[in-house]
Amino acid sequence: MSAECFSVKLPVQPSSATWAWFAGLYEGQGSVVYHRSARHRARLQIRSTDEELTRLVHARIGGTVFGPYNYRYRDGIARKAFWVWVSDGLDPGDVAAEMWPWLSARRRRRFQDFSIGPQDDLPLNAGEAAVDAGLA
Repeated sequence: MSAECFSVKLPVQPSSATWAWFAGLYEGQGSVVYHRSARHRARLQIRSTDEELTRLVHARIGGTVFGPYNYRYRDGIARKAFWVWVSDGLDPGDVAAEMWPWLSARRRRRFQDFSIGPQDDLPLNAGEAAVDAGLA
């Protein structure tokens, strides 16, 4: 099965609730990477075996969805197909800034490692501070 690509820019700015939802999803399944073919730009991505989830991110946030990808690894066993949502067409810094209030300190630092998003960290709440200190 060949991979397909779906891309769209949203005409309407996502709501605060949508950004909070997306931040939670990204916190659990997202990553930030440098992509050589994208002119060495950082981009955000979410890889999932749930096609509906990647399509929902695409519909609510924008970006691009690639997939399905089917792989057979060295052991010869075929793995479950997966899709990848990427922030292509969106500014990763803008996306990070919208998610910032809901991101953990670890994710914020990762964005800052890539010079994405606000460089002045927001104060951590008590739960984040405990996790950051290794107490939770």
